[in-house]
Amino acid sequence: ESEVAIDTNSSRSWQLIFQSLPLVPGDRILTCTTSYTSNYLGFIAAAERTGATIETIPALENGIANVDCFKELMDQRVKVVAVTHMPTNSGLIQPVESIGAAMKGSDAIYMVDTTQSIGQVQVNVNNLNCDVLVGTSRKYLRGPRGVGFAYVRRSLAESIRPILLDSQGAKWTGENSLKMQDGAIRFETGENHPALRLGLLAAMDYHNRFCGPETQGRIRHLAETIRLMLAELPGVTVRDRGEEKSGIVTFTVTGWNNYKLRDTLIKKKINISVSPADFTLLDMKSQGLESVARASVHYYNTENELMQLCDTLRDLLRLV
Repeated sequence: ESEVAIDTNSSRSWQLIFQSLPLVPGDRILTCTTSYTSNYLGFIAAAERTGATIETIPALENGIANVDCFKELMDQRVKVVAVTHMPTNSGLIQPVESIGAAMKGSDAIYMVDTTQSIGQVQVNVNNLNCDVLVGTSRKYLRGPRGVGFAYVRRSLAESIRPILLDSQGAKWTGENSLKMQDGAIRFETGENHPALRLGLLAAMDYHNRFCGPETQGRIRHLAETIRLMLAELPGVTVRDRGEEKSGIVTFTVTGWNNYKLRDTLIKKKINISVSPADFTLLDMKSQGLESVARASVHYYNTENELMQLCDTLRDLLRLV
């Protein structure tokens, strides 16, 4: 019986599992201030449909969830704790293992979104003590777009009736009866993309064979290097918070709209992206930011590429 389901993306897996949870009025959903938009939209939809309430774990000054406050919030009415491991708008890393440890003995379901972290750090569901974990192929695993996966603890999977079922997740056994598949496969759909699944498997195999602690160290080194280089540029503000940081590096540049900055850099063959406020609304609103520029580094990047970005930014600042 499998504890892993394959789907088109991590957001769909998250939503299918979360929306299938049997919440009722008075139930509490705890999440972090750095939750991703798709996840939080699901919380809102579930709260409107079921009468459950959404509460955020207070954040420390550095942006990470306050685990001590989290412990005080936990009671029998908390049915779901849902945390984004690494937010899309910052290098911050949430203390998902500490949250999982604080939940021992609780009946609440613990969901962790590792969309940004799978492929750049080691993630172990047993160390996290989580019931659900979702991830994607297309980010730090460097696999194809259009495929993702979800881990669902077997005991939980078999207690949930998915809100969407097809011939992959259940069997039609009688005129008005069905039998759901055992394990996480009940969350899959019969229509899928074999080539994309093979691409995901190839990416995972490559990662497991070649991307060990040295790779993680390389990502951290490059991210810290570029943060230091950016911080030395007058007019550039590094926006990353947290203690230990990820390979996601975010910043703003005085006098430059982040979208115009992205497009200008792309023309110079330097790829960055933009994280708008509504991707992580609570965290961005608390900082008064409408968007941030995002430069994500991976182990294959070079110090020369980091210098190229900073040199180009220095030139652009002269134009302001």
